[in-house]
Amino acid sequence: MTRDSRHRGLFNQSRLGALSEFLMLALLVVTPLLVGTVHPLTILLTSLTAQAALALDFIRRRRHGRSDIVFGALGLVFTLTLAWTILQAVPLPRGLLELISPKSVEIRDFVLKDTAKWTIASLSMDQPATIIESIRFLGLLSIFLLALNRVASRHERISRMLGVLVATGAAITILGLFQKLFGVTAILGIYDTPAVKNNYFTATFVNPNHLAGYLALLAPVGVGLTLDTRDKHKKVLCALGSGLIMLGAVLSMSRGGIIAILLGQILLFLLLLAKKIRDKRALVSIALVTLAALSVASWLAYKELAEQYETMDTAQKITTDEKIQAWKSVWPMVKDFWLTGIGRGAFATVYSIYKTIPDRLTYTHAENEAIQAVADLGTIAGGLLILAIALAFLFLSTSRGLTPTKCGVIAGLMACSFQNMVDFNLETGAVGLTFFALLGAVLGRSIRRNSGKKRWHKSFVRIPASKGLAVLSSLSLMSAGFGSWASLHSMSMDTFDVMTAIDSEGYEKALLTGRQVLGHRPADFYLAYLLARAALEEGKTRQAMHWVNRAQYLNPVAWEPHELAAFILMHIKRNKQARIEIRLAAEKAGTAFKPILKRAFRIFPYTKCWLEMTPDQPDQQEYLAMRLLQAHEAKQAFGILSSLIKEGHLEPRVLLLAARAAKEQGLVQKAMTLARNASRVDPTRPSPYMFMASLAGTGESCEQILREGLQNVDKKKRVYLQKRLALLLLNSGRLEEAIEIAEDMNKQAGIRYGVKATANWLLGMIEEKRGNVHQAVFYLQQAVKLDPASRSYRYRLALLLQRNGALKKAEAELKKLVGANPLNRAYEASLKRVQDKLKKSMSNLEEQDLKKQFP
Repeated sequence: MTRDSRHRGLFNQSRLGALSEFLMLALLVVTPLLVGTVHPLTILLTSLTAQAALALDFIRRRRHGRSDIVFGALGLVFTLTLAWTILQAVPLPRGLLELISPKSVEIRDFVLKDTAKWTIASLSMDQPATIIESIRFLGLLSIFLLALNRVASRHERISRMLGVLVATGAAITILGLFQKLFGVTAILGIYDTPAVKNNYFTATFVNPNHLAGYLALLAPVGVGLTLDTRDKHKKVLCALGSGLIMLGAVLSMSRGGIIAILLGQILLFLLLLAKKIRDKRALVSIALVTLAALSVASWLAYKELAEQYETMDTAQKITTDEKIQAWKSVWPMVKDFWLTGIGRGAFATVYSIYKTIPDRLTYTHAENEAIQAVADLGTIAGGLLILAIALAFLFLSTSRGLTPTKCGVIAGLMACSFQNMVDFNLETGAVGLTFFALLGAVLGRSIRRNSGKKRWHKSFVRIPASKGLAVLSSLSLMSAGFGSWASLHSMSMDTFDVMTAIDSEGYEKALLTGRQVLGHRPADFYLAYLLARAALEEGKTRQAMHWVNRAQYLNPVAWEPHELAAFILMHIKRNKQARIEIRLAAEKAGTAFKPILKRAFRIFPYTKCWLEMTPDQPDQQEYLAMRLLQAHEAKQAFGILSSLIKEGHLEPRVLLLAARAAKEQGLVQKAMTLARNASRVDPTRPSPYMFMASLAGTGESCEQILREGLQNVDKKKRVYLQKRLALLLLNSGRLEEAIEIAEDMNKQAGIRYGVKATANWLLGMIEEKRGNVHQAVFYLQQAVKLDPASRSYRYRLALLLQRNGALKKAEAELKKLVGANPLNRAYEASLKRVQDKLKKSMSNLEEQDLKKQFP
């Protein structure tokens, strides 16, 4: 082929190369806008586009004299990882699975026992998810190879790619700021996500941590590009873009992301010093851009940042964090699947078997990419991948010819990797594609610089473009076909299909659908739970117990299967066993135990049963004592609470409950002592003083307790103490002191209309005591306007209007009360009396008119 023929025609070499590069850059811009590219359909489309871009480069290379494409050692490891991921999704015979993955066979045998027989299955515990992950990784590998071979070959191509990335990061931050400014509660005004509704700064990502990871990756890149750019206008734009990127990362409130941003800048600074880049202006520029961006972000979100880092202010809090505890749960999983792994993407379902966190919190990823790789791929494949990336970073950091731009890329890659030790943003398409593109570009440039052009093309890890194109075409066709199937059989889609079958056609149809789902996702706890509920609703207790046992096996710490098991046991009249299951459910529910015990206490309305069903944990025992008090079992309640106090549980609410129980038994002095102890533990709570005042009666000791409470309790919480003291003073005839308290309440109320209503009600009572009925009516009317839902204010106003002779107005107020409370006899009686007086007064008026007309 002559040189001229390479440049002729519609699809000549240069045009194919430009189109390939354009598709790559378009992907880097679009993937963050597709809510981070986390959904199966967007993953499939972006992966196919990345494969198309690489295929175009293959075609270009075939028309070129040098047709080989270089993989490099890291590219070879990535290719082997992709091959292993694909193998995990391939169905294998049962005998081979028993040999290499006995735990997966054990799970399948137990879950599918008596419902389906199986002879072949995949290594993956979630076959559709593994297919999607293999397609995603094929797209990442395509971008990596394209950056390694094409982008890295020219400095201007790398600069163009980095410029596009920095501009995209800045634009996403600006878009997020506009969404925040205008109160948009959906990403791009279209996609709803809980994080945005909860007022998090996510820009176009679903999770603020993912946004922070993306921006932490780009921030050092922008600073490095700023230092390397000679054009003043471009330098200013790059600096502005870098500042916006850092601003967005801090506003995301991601603790790991903010630390990663700082680490990236420190690494960039150290790399520049190590390579003897001693341009003082460059180093000052890094410091100024970083400080300016972080200062503005901290000023905008100081309160939120303080709250975020308050939860990790000691080493003890960090080690007890849920993520650290979740990592501990992964190691038994690694031990059981040490050779083959659970399969890429299967973590969300398999984790429930090994979960130890006693709460409803769960994880779809390990929140640590190193642990995730070992769990998903096995110790050999996962360890090889981690080692290869670590060696690549070591090579990049020690290679020759590092410029500020390269230093920025290396610092960004390392900062992002650091954050992924406590997060999983590399699992999102946007961050993953950007990471692999940057890694391929900087690695290719460094290999070329350190090995020379000849050795580059004679690399042993290479493949002819024609063969590469054939393999890639086959993989693309497989991606389109299997990816479409996997998208339709994702966890959410399969769950929806089973729920639809349950609602429309019943348990038998749902069972057929469920068997198919469990065939490729045997560790799906929620599916087993749904089938158990469906069987119970149709009265099929045997099948229901079968599936609830599977649900308990697949999620040992979940409380829902135990409560469902209790209902099944009650259905077959095994109440004692049912109460044991309820106890287990309440024990595993953590802070969500109250609804479980509330339902159980209603079903078993006997205190003996309550004692059986309630776990020995302090919160549950406290709740049991409260329910016993409501059931007038004060002696039992007092015994439980006394045990809690002896064990050191001296919370004010426990002490006050014990005081109430003592009062119910007539132990007034004991009740006073307990309430006094509660006030000492937390002097700012008004409830202990109110309780002591109720025990003290109406004498001086009561007034002394209330005044002590007013000195200690916060102004916003002391309204009940003020009300009680004002009524005490009112009843003792000290009206002026009562007026001072009511007026002080009115002044301190601000926009708290309930407090203002109480103050006006007190003033009305005081004026009534003075005999100023008209003034009393005025204050009570104000109280009703401020708090229309208060029955006591309205009723007092009606009685006062009746006394004042305004029977029509009194009748109107009483009718409102009776309409809202038709079963209240006192309101009905008062209304009847007023209506009788109105009839009597009307008849008297008629009689007087007759006498005037006929004297």
